[in-house]
Amino acid sequence: MTRDIEVAPLTPGDSTTLLSLIADVFGPGRFARTSSRLREACSPHNSAWYLAQRGEHCLGAVALTAVTCGPHHGRMLGPIAVRPTCRGDRIGSRLVRHAITMAEMTEARFVLLVGDPRYFGRFGFVPVPAGQLVFPGPVDPDRVMVRWLDGTVPLDFYGEVKPDTHNQLQPDSDRSSPQTDRASKPYRPVPGWSIAVQQGTQSALRRAART
Repeated sequence: MTRDIEVAPLTPGDSTTLLSLIADVFGPGRFARTSSRLREACSPHNSAWYLAQRGEHCLGAVALTAVTCGPHHGRMLGPIAVRPTCRGDRIGSRLVRHAITMAEMTEARFVLLVGDPRYFGRFGFVPVPAGQLVFPGPVDPDRVMVRWLDGTVPLDFYGEVKPDTHNQLQPDSDRSSPQTDRASKPYRPVPGWSIAVQQGTQSALRRAART
């Protein structure tokens, strides 16, 4: 049951909860992955985390990072973390849909991810032809997928995927807000919290890697 689950932006008080979740789900190798390398290269204000919570309990989280590919601005989705005890409760699906909704409320043209085509295909993601995109880290070309938010596929979508350091993850004020969790809990960036989370997560995983 997901009706009693709320998805909302990370707040300063959630930092320790997020660190614990990431460590439990991914272990010390988290920051070797491509989505994490892109996020590290961005200003903390260019990436955002959203938590799935039931009451005071954090069940999962998803990250969005502003990226560019050629002239196109988009979002990199990932990682998605769901506590092992909650798998099968469709929390991952809830987080993916929420992330897509957040991207749709910006000027992003696409959402990009590296994941299982059988799973993400249900959300409108399609495979990117092998070799079309270049990432800052290793990826399985068979797992690179994209969803075009305006329904059109440009011919010049190829080349290097880079962090979009000039694009803050904040929905446009002139767009209507859909009826989602965000409608009752609007996105309000809290100065400093994203820097603390990014630095804290990196430090925690570096310590784990040395043990």
